[in-house]
Amino acid sequence: MNRPTNRLLAQLEPTDLAQILALSQPVALQAGQVLSSPSQPRPWVYFPENATVVSLVDTPGPGQLAVALTGHEGAVGLSYALGLGPGNQRLEVLTPGQALRLPAHALATLMDQRPGLVLALMRDLWRLHSDTLALLGRLSALDIPDRLALWLSQLAERAGSPVLPLTQLQLASLLGVRRVSVTLALQRLREAGLISSQRGQITVLDPRALAARVPR
Repeated sequence: MNRPTNRLLAQLEPTDLAQILALSQPVALQAGQVLSSPSQPRPWVYFPENATVVSLVDTPGPGQLAVALTGHEGAVGLSYALGLGPGNQRLEVLTPGQALRLPAHALATLMDQRPGLVLALMRDLWRLHSDTLALLGRLSALDIPDRLALWLSQLAERAGSPVLPLTQLQLASLLGVRRVSVTLALQRLREAGLISSQRGQITVLDPRALAARVPR
């Protein structure tokens, strides 16, 4: 059995992993693709391999706020396997790539049979919860260039690549700011030698320095 690219899957017991892989199918995720939302519940569980998925919640005004990011370290859609439905989250593909997908009901049945699998998945949900709180706490104290630096460093880490197919409009939506603010923030990061950018693509040149720019 080949070692999975998804880190959560790679940590599972061999028997649990084999059964999940037998129930899964590879899928290509496209940027902007909605995997699930309160108005469009889709009971699938995804284990990203090199795609990233952002969790969005409604704000009092128009638009939505990005509150969490998942890549090859975890899974999205586990709430369906737990019988909880979509909740208040919209799951949207931010950067395209591959993932493994399986029906939530199949994973739920497997969890009933394999208590160790339940523990592994609950640990991942707790990690996501902790990461989300930490991310929101850090974002609240940052100016726009540092918020952008934080998101880009998180994206590069979770996508497993320094090359990020992102537009300024996507980044503006992610940060909840105007596009011109993103343009100015990207300029500051370029001047600092941290990134390069061209139309529809951003390359993180120095991941460590980009992450170190943002105070913890």
